Amino acid sequence: MFFSDAVFAIAILEIRVPHLGAEARGRELLVGVLQLLPKLIGFAVSFMVVGSMWIEHHRIFRHIERHDDGLLWRNLLFLLMVAFMPFPTRRGW
Repeated sequence: MFFSDAVFAIAILEIRVPHLGAEARGRELLVGVLQLLPKLIGFAVSFMVVGSMWIEHHRIFRHIERHDDGLLWRNLLFLLMVAFMPFPTRRGW
């Protein structure tokens, strides 16, 4: 379960703070923040989707008492899709 949580954490925390410059004040700062709005919305949507997947993952695995290699491989494939999630929502490809 720790590996799964780590994958979700990496996927959900994929955000970088943009450089606005030390001189950015007043209107420049407001314009800079407003230009970031689409990225912030994309991040929020991605965060909520990955977060809901994490919650469901915990709900499902709470009931599992035994597992086999097939379940582990299917879980790994699911985690691959979770780790991929930030890439299609990232702007500026």
